Amino acid sequence: KENEDKLLDSEERLKKGNALLKEKEEYRDTLNINSELKQDVLQGVVITNDYNSLLKVVSDYNIKIKRLKDVVDSSLKEKKVLDIELNDKENLLKSNEKALEELNKNCPGSQEELFNLQQKHLELTRKLDIFNKSKEDINKNKNLINELEREVEVKKKEFELLENEIKKISSDILEIERENLAYKLRSELKDGDICPVCGSAQHHKENIKHIEFKESIKFEEEKSLKEKCASDLDSIIKSMEAKIKVAKEKIEEEKVVIKHLGEDFNEDLVKTSQVKISELKARLDDYNVKKEELEKIIKLLSDEFNILKLKLTKLEAKISSDEKTLMQLKEEFNDNEAKFKEIENELNLLKEKTKVKDFITKNEEINKIEKEKEDIEKVIKSYRNRLEELNNNKDEAIKSLNE
Repeated sequence: KENEDKLLDSEERLKKGNALLKEKEEYRDTLNINSELKQDVLQGVVITNDYNSLLKVVSDYNIKIKRLKDVVDSSLKEKKVLDIELNDKENLLKSNEKALEELNKNCPGSQEELFNLQQKHLELTRKLDIFNKSKEDINKNKNLINELEREVEVKKKEFELLENEIKKISSDILEIERENLAYKLRSELKDGDICPVCGSAQHHKENIKHIEFKESIKFEEEKSLKEKCASDLDSIIKSMEAKIKVAKEKIEEEKVVIKHLGEDFNEDLVKTSQVKISELKARLDDYNVKKEELEKIIKLLSDEFNILKLKLTKLEAKISSDEKTLMQLKEEFNDNEAKFKEIENELNLLKEKTKVKDFITKNEEINKIEKEKEDIEKVIKSYRNRLEELNNNKDEAIKSLNE
């Protein structure tokens, strides 16, 4: 009984399995893709990729050409402005060069005359400077001598007063010493003794003016102080007299310097010559100022002109290079555009043949179907393996029943 049940179960499961397997196989067969269509779609994918790549290339070339054309147009406008600016600068430069040429033609005197006048001017100015300096030194030394002589006179009076004071103090000191000596003799002299000064044996003390002993140190200190002041004052007087002597010698030296300037030289001659030279110098200064201004302007204009010229040269080189690049880009664009049209035509023919609008999408669909078919094949294989197991079970059940 058990084997019969197994047999019935196996047969039932085999029936259902075969039905399901048939269903899957039928569905699988509906997923078959036409090989020619598949090949055309793959070719269409390749052509579409080439088409898209060339489309991007052509588009990039269009952008590059437009940008470079804008750059060239901008450079050409800049060149036009530079041409005008350069022309104006050149005209202005020529105008100032002509003005400088005219100024040089009307130069106040020849170069040799200018040089001689300038040398004379320098020589006279040098002599005048020496003369003025010597005069100034003479006047300074005269003023110094007058001032020093007044001071020496005052100092000598001060010195004379000091000497008189010193003599007075010296006399006072001598008087004190004499009185003190007399005081000493008097104190030691007894009645009846012979006086060592006058030889008298009689001593009349009632006639003595000073009977006490006096100190002379205070007077000696005062004398020493005044003697030092007198010595310092004497040194100052001698220093001043030496300065007076030096100043007088300098006056004589400066007189010699003035004499060496020449007998034909005097202050009035220098002043007269100075007026003439000043007038000429004024004209020369005016000429030099105008010349210097024109030369500065010409240098500035020349530098600006050269900068503009260099800028224009660089711009022209850039324009030439950009135009060459632009021409090359256009040639490359034309080549790629021709290839693009060729591929576009090929793609359109293939689309018309296959009735496929988008090969990439179609290829994805085919891949999806083939993937699904592959998955179903795996399921079918699994079903077949299971059915084989069921057949084996059935055979075993039949064998068991026969036994």
